[in-house]
Amino acid sequence: MYRHGGLGSAGVQSAVLVQVGRLRYRPQQRLLSSEETLAILQEYPRCHPFRARFLLPLLMSLVGVAYDGTPEGLCALSQILRGVAWRPQEQEEESPRDAKSRR
Repeated sequence: MYRHGGLGSAGVQSAVLVQVGRLRYRPQQRLLSSEETLAILQEYPRCHPFRARFLLPLLMSLVGVAYDGTPEGLCALSQILRGVAWRPQEQEEESPRDAKSRR
């Protein structure tokens, strides 16, 4: 589920709910720096070599950058694409009424 961020961020949406299997949570999210995005792009081929051979060139073509497989190509991609980190929001303290309803 997504919520529009307003006029200042036209086309940018933030997640309202994330669901992975049976796990559902309201996410806290932040944009990654280009350095953090580069670290992820550098690690991805080591963890997923087959996918990376096809996925990275596809991503580069979608943003209009020719991918040559070099570290410089990954650096260019990290400057253009923004990574997003999601994690569950910190839980607020439970009210006594909420605790009773769970019993």
